[in-house]
Amino acid sequence: MKAGLYAPSVSFCEKDITTMKKFKRFLKYLQFWLLQVLIALDQLINALLPIRDGWADETLSARCWRKSQQENPLIGWCIARFVVDLVFFAEPKHCKIAYEREQQRMHSPPALRVAVSNE
Repeated sequence: MKAGLYAPSVSFCEKDITTMKKFKRFLKYLQFWLLQVLIALDQLINALLPIRDGWADETLSARCWRKSQQENPLIGWCIARFVVDLVFFAEPKHCKIAYEREQQRMHSPPALRVAVSNE
């Protein structure tokens, strides 16, 4: 028996590693793309709501936080914020975090983000 029949060749292992790296890169891109699509759908839903004061570049979660923090907020926005926070239970205070991300323009390309001062 030849020893090379049962031992994998080095080039075969290198191909596997290269393929795995490409696959991981693809999954990371797919995750980024899916997040962008979900954010776009969220913004579309917010803009389509027939309730005034909905901005096209704002997510529904951020809007729920913003409206529930106004002076004398409508009870509906407080309930909506509570429901959205329940839906996204994996991220505590989801609406507040979404609002802060909107303020920092985290959904925009890095070149368009504005530094927010904590004054």
